[in-house]
Amino acid sequence: MDLAKGSTVMGSLDNRLVLVRFNTFTAQMSHLKNVLRLVSCCLEFEEPVLAYEYVEGISLFDLIYKKDSQNIKSLSWGNRLRVAREVASTIVFLHTEFTMPIIHRNIKPHNVIIDQYSGVSKILKFSLSIALPPGELELVDDVRGTVGYIAPEYLQQGIITQKTDVYSFGILLFHLLTGKDMNSISRRVDFTNSKERIDFEEDAKSNTEEGSAMNRLDSVILEETIDFRNLPINFVDRYIKESSVMDITDPTILEEHGIEIQQQLKDYLDLVKKCTADKREDRPYIH
Repeated sequence: MDLAKGSTVMGSLDNRLVLVRFNTFTAQMSHLKNVLRLVSCCLEFEEPVLAYEYVEGISLFDLIYKKDSQNIKSLSWGNRLRVAREVASTIVFLHTEFTMPIIHRNIKPHNVIIDQYSGVSKILKFSLSIALPPGELELVDDVRGTVGYIAPEYLQQGIITQKTDVYSFGILLFHLLTGKDMNSISRRVDFTNSKERIDFEEDAKSNTEEGSAMNRLDSVILEETIDFRNLPINFVDRYIKESSVMDITDPTILEEHGIEIQQQLKDYLDLVKKCTADKREDRPYIH
């Protein structure tokens, strides 16, 4: 059950801005506050045409990384924790509330929008979502997603499980803590296998289930070989090991709370480490 079909356009319905998406999947989630709400449906097509609410908000990516250039108030630590909880609850819903667990496989700050009125986090872009086969705990599929957010076993072997989303969620947690994107952080990490830099926001697309990790990332051009087997976890792990939690935490968080939340930050960082573990069996399930 591949849910990659469909496209989204902006339109109007009764003088209301809406997003129209050709897809039957998210109709099942319309009651969930952390996804865009379904407001109308047209059945005159082979695939129903669904109209979704238009949310006046801003992406988590812009809130974290572009606040200075766009004169946006920094996201407080409490609100960052709220985002984490709401994204986690949506992942739990996807993994547990369907006959066949749904794997989002595109969890990242770009795909989370914050409603400017309610402050609620809403997950976007289910176009890469895929369901596990009935009775199965994993499947093999082409590698899709964004470099830096892709779990090692998925990147290497195309293996998709619930832990695929756990890994991406861990990277999102990492960004909420540090307030830095992949590219800016990667400049502080010495990749021993290459002097080249990877665009960590580049989408990875592959039409083959076999071959090396390099072949799976045919949209990323590299002049030298990089060990993709260890890159994602080593990247996070190295960055964490090079500094204390207080050093890597977004300064705006420390300005707000100081050292009084140091233990909370350490516990949070421990969760990041668990979610981004190299081996999927070492990652926790999200409950």
